Amino acid sequence: ADGRQLAANILNAVAALPPVPDIYVCSLLPSSGRHRTGNSVKLDANARLREAAVGRFIFIDLYSKLADENGALLPCYDSGDGVHLNAAGYAVFRNELMKFM
Repeated sequence: ADGRQLAANILNAVAALPPVPDIYVCSLLPSSGRHRTGNSVKLDANARLREAAVGRFIFIDLYSKLADENGALLPCYDSGDGVHLNAAGYAVFRNELMKFM
């Protein structure tokens, strides 16, 4: 999928939710190593989600908290496969979410 389609899929899921006071949507996360080629698609989708969020939901940007200057998952947050977070990565994830609770 491209960034437009990924964002559309997420926005369709949000639209299907029952009315609630606050909806939170987290960004797609960066990857590294052989999986890093998908980061440009994720960045595009995240930009579309951020734009769509205005007045509809709260967008939480985790990508920028977990990525290096080139947009890849920082090694200190990588579980070792280039895709999944380790405990330190999940701590960042949790800390960012707690700002909205």
